[in-house]
Amino acid sequence: MGSLKDQLPRVFQANLARLYERVIVPVLDSMPYHDALETGEAVSLDEFLDRAAAQVDNYTGNEAAKAFVLTLAGVFERH
Repeated sequence: MGSLKDQLPRVFQANLARLYERVIVPVLDSMPYHDALETGEAVSLDEFLDRAAAQVDNYTGNEAAKAFVLTLAGVFERH
């Protein structure tokens, strides 16, 4: 068995894989995403609010993805 210093890259790789599999993927998979956002004049307030909610869902998912990118960048910088 090698020294701890020799094992550090594998430990880092395993920890990064755990973070990705246990945190990032489940969070992003659980967030709603809408392929097509409707535009134009809404015929009712309910339709307008549904369209607004879809936009917020997509925006929130996009922001979460950006936050995870920054998190992974920070993890790499620390090691």
